[in-house]
Amino acid sequence: MLGSWTDAVYLSTDDQWDIDDKLLATVDHTGGLLTGVAYSGSAAAVVPGVLPGDYYIIVRADLYNQEKEGGDEGNNIVAIGSIPLDVRALVADGSATTGLLTRTDRFDYYALHAEANSNVSIELSGLSSSSKAELFISYETPPTRLSYDIKATYTSRGDLEAMVSGSIEGNYYILVYGAELDLSTPYSLTADQQPVALFSVTPTYHGTGVPCTMTLNGGGFDETTSVRFVAPDMTEWLPAECEVLSSTIMTAVLDLSSWPVGQPMDVIPVEGGVDFPGLEDGFTVTEGEPNLDVRLLLPKRMGFHWTHTLWIEYANTGNESILSPLLKLHSENNAILSLDPSLAGQQLSTFI
Repeated sequence: MLGSWTDAVYLSTDDQWDIDDKLLATVDHTGGLLTGVAYSGSAAAVVPGVLPGDYYIIVRADLYNQEKEGGDEGNNIVAIGSIPLDVRALVADGSATTGLLTRTDRFDYYALHAEANSNVSIELSGLSSSSKAELFISYETPPTRLSYDIKATYTSRGDLEAMVSGSIEGNYYILVYGAELDLSTPYSLTADQQPVALFSVTPTYHGTGVPCTMTLNGGGFDETTSVRFVAPDMTEWLPAECEVLSSTIMTAVLDLSSWPVGQPMDVIPVEGGVDFPGLEDGFTVTEGEPNLDVRLLLPKRMGFHWTHTLWIEYANTGNESILSPLLKLHSENNAILSLDPSLAGQQLSTFI
């Protein structure tokens, strides 16, 4: 054989190569090969996230058919195995599991077994200030950055946290991905199962001028669930009203007129007189006022009898809540304005 070619290494669920097998690495061979002479090559590969089971390593020589082999191309595929693969277990008992991400190995996978209707909080902590990570969860299948059931968000402490609420019994697979890393970045992963857990609140800050309606997301809520707020001096503040909308969402109305300003408060869910894990420094009362910011976005060119799409963007950029605004848009010259796209261009001479 003359010239050069490329060999490939795959991970397969059986001993036959097919297009669904996962490519692990390629190895370039340069310089040809004499008849009857063997050669060796090597490659380091990171095994992708797969379900536990028995797998094969398949070596496929001359991947791109660069050599003219005639009828001998059938011997270019060799299967090695089977090899058992598993996923590291994460136990929901509050104990920490440590890991290490590097620029050449940014993925770590874990498997968590959850009982039916349980609430499990999963927290990724210990990252350096110059590193950023992502955490994804899927039920009964390894997640990817593009396909997942749950994505973790950053807490006020700078840690990543996700909640599996009212779980289906079975295995949940967790992907820890290093988006921005030092040469090597250690981390700590913890899972904790609680009857009641609080994951996030919206908003996280609010002014004193008007009452605040807060939405709380978590798991295990029922008609007896409420919430309390604890200031740094350990004084306690309670909502004027709580309403449980589902096992994962409730609302609280806060009269903030006498609450301390500028002091981050812990937000703690309470059920049956018992406190459960909440959000440290999860809410802060501020001074300020609402501010409605409205923008009308227009095309660069507009003309008579042309069809255009106009965009209205609005936001409350202040520190207090306001009622949802009612915006009125009108135009002169008998322009037709509608939210129904099927009416665009009807009975008009439209130019493109």
